[in-house]
Amino acid sequence: MKSSSSKLFVIFVMLFLLLAACSEGGSSSSDGEKDNSTKGNDDGKTDNQVLEVAVFQGRYGDAYWKALAEKFEAENPGTTVNITANPDIGEMIRPKIIAGTPPDLVYLNQTDPSGVTQGLIKEEGFLELTELFEDEALDEAVPLKDKILPGILESAYMSPYGDGKIYMAPYNYKVMGLWYNKTLFDAEGIETPKTWDDFFALNDVAKAHDRALFTYQGTVPGYLEEILIPAVSSLGGEEAMNQMLNYDPEF
Repeated sequence: MKSSSSKLFVIFVMLFLLLAACSEGGSSSSDGEKDNSTKGNDDGKTDNQVLEVAVFQGRYGDAYWKALAEKFEAENPGTTVNITANPDIGEMIRPKIIAGTPPDLVYLNQTDPSGVTQGLIKEEGFLELTELFEDEALDEAVPLKDKILPGILESAYMSPYGDGKIYMAPYNYKVMGLWYNKTLFDAEGIETPKTWDDFFALNDVAKAHDRALFTYQGTVPGYLEEILIPAVSSLGGEEAMNQMLNYDPEF
């Protein structure tokens, strides 16, 4: 539950930031072709504002994003949120980025095979979000940064240049783990390992049952980073994390 609420919270705040930024005279691309003009009202709201949101669509589909867009539009009359969701969203938005007309908000993993996120990091193509996280949270009178798990915003994932400034927002919190065949364990009386030493000690047991102790999936193997990253952080701390993410040969 915390994963979903945290994601919703951060994205809502980012959308409000985008709306406010665009309201200060419209948004324009580097080549001057994009101009989402707005009309101000006495109550501070804007009319005819369009936000383009590009979303990586996984197995859960896009219903969540559509519901989020509808809720945001209801709370901000005159604003339209266009959601483009696709498993290959990185490749889809690449031409727009090259043309200087990128989406306003992108939901995409740093390690997406398209390389879009890494390319934008290299080109320093992100809007700085430090001020956003210094501002007050939506549901509590504390800075937004205080609602984020300690160390997240300071990591190379959110602050890639080591300058103390935030350029990317975390999009969820979750707990990852290893899956095992409980039916086999119960049937053969195999005790579930509680430490890594216990785990590796089961190698011969796995072989005896014609199984591999650990497998590396061929489909979307990138998900294993959810195990690799915490392991590196646990053993080497932030220094090791930065070395890994920056391809330091000393890692």
